Amino acid sequence: MVRGIITSLLLTFILTASAFASDITPSHVYQKTEILRLTLQEHNLLDIHRYEEEPEDTALRHPRHVIKKVRECHTILSKLLKEKNIEVKPIPDLFSIREVRSSDVQNGVHHLLQDALQVKEVTLPDVAFEAGKVPSDVYNNLKRICASIKAEIVPSDVYQVAAGINKNLNKIVQVRGYEFTSAYEDFEGKTPADVYKETWAFLEDLRTLALNPDFSIPGGVIVPSQVPEGKIIPQDVIALMHDALAETIAMKYTLGIREKTSLPQYQDGKTSSDVFSQIRRAHAVVKTLLAKERAE
Repeated sequence: MVRGIITSLLLTFILTASAFASDITPSHVYQKTEILRLTLQEHNLLDIHRYEEEPEDTALRHPRHVIKKVRECHTILSKLLKEKNIEVKPIPDLFSIREVRSSDVQNGVHHLLQDALQVKEVTLPDVAFEAGKVPSDVYNNLKRICASIKAEIVPSDVYQVAAGINKNLNKIVQVRGYEFTSAYEDFEGKTPADVYKETWAFLEDLRTLALNPDFSIPGGVIVPSQVPEGKIIPQDVIALMHDALAETIAMKYTLGIREKTSLPQYQDGKTSSDVFSQIRRAHAVVKTLLAKERAE
């Protein structure tokens, strides 16, 4: 009888939590991002001019893109915490066992807010709720926040994400039953601009692959609406690389792969040429998949 009561209470808790999660909308998440922005601003950790000047992305974004933007912000914010000798708590798992929901993004933004509060406890600002927000609004606010946090992204940060993309593609190739190898080439003298261009080309071919019904994902593969103006820096590249990561995770889900997606271990000392090697290899895998699927 006691076991039955416990089971009943547990089921009630799960159903209630699920109901609460379903009530979370992009407007709630946007409100949370504004609290994060103002908190970082209070800590003087945000470049306000950069925030205001960051261009808007006009692509139709989905929660899967927003959750990766959360991870990008976490990478940048973690650098500030480490500089201040503050312990960095891992961000919650990046799931591919189901589609990303607004509640997942809200939890991720809450994690970022807790990171910010480790720098200094402050009274959280009161932010008015604005109805009618969509994932693209949340994406753009996080995009501005990420770009404005006073920390520097280095090629090693981007390399970890690119290596995660290859890890996803290896799983996709395996599930499709193909057997082929794509080598990692060595390069020298590559710049962030070279990596950005190759990642963009990768996304375009991945978008073509997603036209195959077996690989299709909600809204298709999204390619950003514009290239950053001026000199491309690693921070521009990691943003695009996270978009690519989001799309490969979504493609895994479409193919029936239900597993947590974790990134490979971080490696210091990587260069833009190393990152280029990773994304060039990923691009080669997608080109091969395109050829084989067309042959089928």
